[in-house]
Amino acid sequence: MRKPHRKPRRSRRLLKKLRLGPFSDVTLKRNATVESPASVEGHLDALLADCIEPHDLELGAGANLETGALGGRITRERILTSENDRALVHAWLTERPEVVSLSIGPLQDPDRDLTDPDTR
Repeated sequence: MRKPHRKPRRSRRLLKKLRLGPFSDVTLKRNATVESPASVEGHLDALLADCIEPHDLELGAGANLETGALGGRITRERILTSENDRALVHAWLTERPEVVSLSIGPLQDPDRDLTDPDTR
């Protein structure tokens, strides 16, 4: 008879090194399109000044200046990103008149498959 699979016990030092548990990174993926490619820089400046920096968030972003498409990840340094952060970013982006389409993904670890029980 097989024993049920148990999670391995790991020390805090190893968890930190592997970036697991309380040391894991959690980000949210964001994709948006602004109405005119000329407004991309202004939109990113406003996003940073009004939403990202005041709430101690970090933004990794890319933009296509020809189509006005924006993408990237939002996270925090040394603190897990929360559902409140996700709601804050979503609310800010939906208020912006220049945003024509918006997609904000769930909170996830960018380096691991969260469906695999061995990487949680």
